[in-house]
Amino acid sequence: MIVAGRSGGEGVRIVLEAEEAMLLSELADQVDSVLLLGEADDPALDRLLPNAYPDDAASSREFARYTRDSLVDGKRQAAQRVRDATAVSLICATVDGDTSCQVPVTSHQPSSMPQPSVVTVVLLPPPPA
Repeated sequence: MIVAGRSGGEGVRIVLEAEEAMLLSELADQVDSVLLLGEADDPALDRLLPNAYPDDAASSREFARYTRDSLVDGKRQAAQRVRDATAVSLICATVDGDTSCQVPVTSHQPSSMPQPSVVTVVLLPPPPA
């Protein structure tokens, strides 16, 4: 289940299945890893930080020199906001050395019905600088 909408212009409200929220959080982790560890010739890094002047090497280097750090910082902060917003708490128990985890579910449905595990994600814009 995905329900998307604006919440009073203060961000985006999305209702996701717990598994979807975890996948979105993993994607944010991957983006952050590429930004931190990506090599100069990494195509994923090229997609995250495209060349502003592909036909002018000098202008491209100058643009990157002045903007790269702030672009990386902004993208890393956005990835962290996604991770924070999609954090799913798990209840884990260890029995006889085996650990199992599940997403806690609260629902108004009768207990005999299957209960979906949903996470409400609210992505807010970054605070003004």
